Amino acid sequence: NFKLPLLFLAMLLPLILNGGGALSVDRLLAGSGRATARNDGLGWGVSLIALLLPVAALLPGIGFGGALLGGVLLLGHLLRCRRAA
Repeated sequence: NFKLPLLFLAMLLPLILNGGGALSVDRLLAGSGRATARNDGLGWGVSLIALLLPVAALLPGIGFGGALLGGVLLLGHLLRCRRAA
């Protein structure tokens, strides 16, 4: 029963690593001129949640823990944006 979630994870990886546009890991690692340090929490938070929620079907501790970390990064980003406004 582990093959179907693993297949979903394998199909999700190209979308997260290449097809996410401004939120893709490739763009964050490349360091484009428009990506600033204050937007890293948004990109990494969304990427962690999208990548590790399917992993939670196979490895619940790692999957939910990483998704929780992504949620904390998103919350931190939202709080920083509120303080700046």
